[in-house]
Amino acid sequence: MFVFFYILGVFILNKINKKTAVIFATHPLVIIEGLVNSHNDLIGVSLAFVGIYFLFKNGNKILSRLFLLLSAGIKYFTFPALFLTKKNQIINKFMFFIFFLFMVFLSLDREIQPWYFLSFFVFLPFFEEILMKFNFFTAGLLFSNYFFIRFGVMNEAMQLVYKNVVIFVFLTFNVGYLFIKNYIIREPSKKYKVVLIICLIAITIISRFHLLNKTAYFVNDQGRDMTVLYQMLVNHKFTLIGPATSIAGNFGNIYFGPYYYYFLLPFFAVSKSPFFMTGIFPALLVIGLLLVFKVKQLYFWEKIFFAVLIISSWYSLFYTRFLWNLNLAFLLSFILFFSFLIFKEKIKSSWILVLLFGFIGGAVMQIHYGMIFLYISMIYFFREKKNSILLFLLGIIISFFPFVLFDYRHNGVIINNLLSLLFSHPKGGQGSFLAIFQNIYDFYLFPFLNLPIFMKVIIAIVIYLGTIILLFKKKTELSQFLLIAFIIFPISYFIFKRAFDYYLACFFIWFYLGLSLALYSLFQKKEVIKYGILLFIFFFFVLNLIKYFSLPENTFAIETQNNIAGTVAYYEKKWVNDELNKDHKVKKSDKVQISVYPHQDDIRGAEYILKTEYNLNIIPQNKRRYLVCYFDYCKIEQKYLLLPSGEKIIEDDIILLYDEKKDVKVYVFR
Repeated sequence: MFVFFYILGVFILNKINKKTAVIFATHPLVIIEGLVNSHNDLIGVSLAFVGIYFLFKNGNKILSRLFLLLSAGIKYFTFPALFLTKKNQIINKFMFFIFFLFMVFLSLDREIQPWYFLSFFVFLPFFEEILMKFNFFTAGLLFSNYFFIRFGVMNEAMQLVYKNVVIFVFLTFNVGYLFIKNYIIREPSKKYKVVLIICLIAITIISRFHLLNKTAYFVNDQGRDMTVLYQMLVNHKFTLIGPATSIAGNFGNIYFGPYYYYFLLPFFAVSKSPFFMTGIFPALLVIGLLLVFKVKQLYFWEKIFFAVLIISSWYSLFYTRFLWNLNLAFLLSFILFFSFLIFKEKIKSSWILVLLFGFIGGAVMQIHYGMIFLYISMIYFFREKKNSILLFLLGIIISFFPFVLFDYRHNGVIINNLLSLLFSHPKGGQGSFLAIFQNIYDFYLFPFLNLPIFMKVIIAIVIYLGTIILLFKKKTELSQFLLIAFIIFPISYFIFKRAFDYYLACFFIWFYLGLSLALYSLFQKKEVIKYGILLFIFFFFVLNLIKYFSLPENTFAIETQNNIAGTVAYYEKKWVNDELNKDHKVKKSDKVQISVYPHQDDIRGAEYILKTEYNLNIIPQNKRRYLVCYFDYCKIEQKYLLLPSGEKIIEDDIILLYDEKKDVKVYVFR
């Protein structure tokens, strides 16, 4: 049967266009996946060719649509082909684009299978030139079958990882070849530039929102912050301080400013959904990138280099996909900084705008103090007028007014705490300069190249200092600002204590911006250096995306917390109903007790969902209690559930309610 449809497809195509018939007849993907492996996609493609033949040759629209409908009945995502026309290329291109989006969604939502891409051949009579540009990618689809042959299994974890890596690498090579051909060998037209920008924005959106519900953290800090927003909106408990920092004085923790909550509050008023609130963060990155392409102080290639580094960096991917005050701080700083570059002259010409900009900058800096390096460096832009510097600093100072008001109400606790911190010597895990550069290598550059530590440090230092030197040589206002930022940030790293890996998230945007300017300086030199820069960016792009999308599944994701909360709520309701059915007197309670291992704070995400969606509140006392165990902290040994504290619970005394995720289990006492 498959041989018949293969011959039918070649025969019909030959009547339409002999060249496309030869392509279809000899294409390895058609022969291997359609003919040899006998996937029914080949039948759908051949039927579509018959429909297109009637459309082209006979003008018989009824027969044409009938065969195209039969084709779509075999593979639903070829349905857009039903609307193909003989002459209207705009409609044909739109239908091809819709089909392309279907395929992208299918590949992201499910597993990528080589035979899915046979359906692209439906459009061969219309877009032969476009399809033939991706032969290297189709070769990758076929080579990915090696791991099925090698391991003898399909859809197991490691086999899937290897297969996807091969497909991704071949796709990247294919796109890289087209990029060099259309953008490097010859000067790109305005049309090609727009297409490139659209593609980069599309990659940003897809990479940031793909499986967001299954990967974005919603645990301790996220649940805490969403609960604060809930209290502000529903109970009108407004706050003058933000989340606590990890720095403490004699009177408790130092606090961030309240602007984090007030920025999120309008969005929270729209939807209290954790997914919606989390989605704000990748959306802010997209807004920032759109602003980058509006900035006139950057050359086109500087913008492209910067966008590619930001989009593909695994570190950027990680920290732009969940709700957290540090993430909001650098994302708003990103938007604020590039907005300033766009409207710089207008802002500098008005004392009110300078003061306002200082206030906004101070507010954003209070979302996370790690951004202080940026706003100190930005003084450079106001260097021409001392009054502008004073107004900028005054705006920052005014932004701290909520702290003054809080201190007035609470007997000066903040100022006393700050003084105690200044005159004491807090212990902390101070980092070293070598540790900084090792982290820069691991987090900013090449995560998969696991070299000896001294080599990582040397490579990172060379790149960091090389960037500083090239920025110094450029002599532009933007490059001099970045030079200052590159010097101030390592100093601020020690002021704010420590070897916290996440503190580097404050700087990565400006590191990549400086690196992009430096790379473009080299890019303009000899041809061999130009291709060396492209090779560097290619390996950066491939290694970072592979690193991120091969990370272990997030145990603390939104989906998991929803499942935990849903499980507890369902059992509570079921228990009450069962008791009532037994004619037992039972009072429905809105309170539950949950113990979590290894950290009790890890229930905060599920606690927020229980409160807002199921009207259940977690309290410390209740005879019936639930146990939530992450990883292997609760182990079944013989007939006991062994807790980390050493406590043993008889297995018959508990019921396992949830274990869909291998690293999460929910138990309830009988």
